[in-house]
This record gives sequence, C-alpha cells and structure tokens, in this order.
Amino acid sequence: MKILNQNEYKKRRNKLFENMDDNSVLVLGGEVEKVRNNDVNFEFRQDSVFWYLTGLEEPDASLIMLKKGSEKYILFLQEKKIEEEVWTGYKIGINKAKSFFLADESYNNNENKKFKEIIFSCEKIYYNLGSSLKIDKMIFEGLEKFKETKSRTGSPNPLIMDPSILVDSMRLIKNKAEIDLIQNAIDISAKGFLKALENTSAGKYEYEIQEILEMEFRMSGAKRNGYPSIVASGKNSCILHYVSNNKVLEKDSLILIDAGSEWDYYSADVTRTWPINKKFTGEQKDIYEIVLQANNNAIQECKVGN
Repeated sequence: MKILNQNEYKKRRNKLFENMDDNSVLVLGGEVEKVRNNDVNFEFRQDSVFWYLTGLEEPDASLIMLKKGSEKYILFLQEKKIEEEVWTGYKIGINKAKSFFLADESYNNNENKKFKEIIFSCEKIYYNLGSSLKIDKMIFEGLEKFKETKSRTGSPNPLIMDPSILVDSMRLIKNKAEIDLIQNAIDISAKGFLKALENTSAGKYEYEIQEILEMEFRMSGAKRNGYPSIVASGKNSCILHYVSNNKVLEKDSLILIDAGSEWDYYSADVTRTWPINKKFTGEQKDIYEIVLQANNNAIQECKVGN
C-alpha cells in the first residue's frame, strides 16, 4: 500500500508559496506531547495541517515558510541527543532534516532568538493565533518590541493573518495519490465492519465488537483509528458521540457502529446499523428500507455540476 514521499510535500509547499504575498512568512507549530500520567504520554499524533506540509511525525517541531526575495522552507526540531533516544526513540535531528525532509534550513527548537529573527523580518505573518502556546509567546514578545521601538524606527507592526484560508483551499481538493490513500483506509474499514458483523451476537459486550473491528484494522496495516470508535447498541445508538462501549448486546436490539481506520493520516468514516440477532423486526426493517432508499437516491445524484 502506498504512502506519500517527500516530493509530494514539496509540491504542496511550492503551491502554498505561490499563494503567499511577497515579503511574508508562514508559521506553523506541530503537535506537542501530552502527559497521560507520571512518565507516560498519550499516543502521539501529528497535527494534520503540519503533516500535510511536512510529513514529519516528531513532536515539538515548527515550520517556517519564508517568502522574501527567495523562498525558504525552514524546520525547527527537537535536539538530537543519543542518550535520550534509548528512552524516547530515534529523532531525525537538524543535520538530516535537510536531506530527508528537503528543508532549506534547520535549527533546534530551543533557538528562540533565531525563530523570532526570521518571522519578524517580514511585513506579513501568516499564523493562527492560539494554535501554539510557545509560538504565541514569541509573537507577543516580538510585537511588544515593535511597539517599544516604533517611535524611533517608524516601522509598523507586521500584519498577522490566519493561514487557514490558504491551506484549507488546498486540502479541499485531493489528487490521485491522496484518493488512493483514502481508498486504502476505506477498504480496511470495510473489512473491519464485516468482521464485526460476523461476530455480533446477543450477550457480548459492545467493547468486544469494538476489539474485533479494530483488530482487523491493525492486522490490515492501519496503526490507528481515524477517531474513537462508536459501538452503540439499543438506546445507546441515539447518543451521537457515545464512546463508553460497555453495554451488553440485547437480542432484539440494533447495533450501530461509527468508525474508520486511518492510513498515512487519511481517515475513513463509516456508519452502519444492523440487528444483533441478524434479523430485523417489522418496524426496524421499515426504517432501514427508508434510509437505504434515501441513501441510494443521494448516491445517484452525486454528479458533476450538482
């Protein structure tokens, strides 16, 4: 199964550079690790937008895209410390970041002075305020310095713009490679749903069905879900974001599963409902047929121009 290579991420950055104004800089912080308890962290997943532009899965990283005369892609990464890698795992480090992630420049993520020097060298900063506590702090410190020196230098504060309008419009349209990744996620999810359907029976717990579903995801190569699985039986299926998944399946009830596997940061999203004892009651079947017909009608209307 395919994954994207670094040339794909470079194409995205080049397209983004085209849409950025001259004398501007785009700043994006990656996801940080969050403590679960004591010395254990929650499972790390990179910020989706950061991943979209870098393919870098390390925590506490930042990217800068500088468009000032020329174009530069700059990464700030965790410092590589061999003695710590025994505990935390391998880090790419700033030396290999240029060859592996195609960065023009790379620095350790504790070089705050260099970071501020780069981002405040431009008239416009594309940055989503509130997205990173660390970067927010450096932005506000830089703005405070501008305010203090404005009367002497005459330089105005840089204009801060939300980059979402540029990036989101790119992410909206998927190319062939992205569609293939989504199809992989969908195919794996379908296999999981079929396994769950085969193993549904009264007396089992919702979480047992969840385990069967997600085991198929893992066995098929998807290392995580796209989102927490909803496995809801009976009245639990009326709770939109039910995730307790701890009730016993009852004979004449329905079970609803809303789940999807994730493949290379692209997620499927599937919801299906079926009878726990494999046979609909009269009312259940009537409603099922209505929804099925509506679904088929909607699919038929999915045409270019509609």
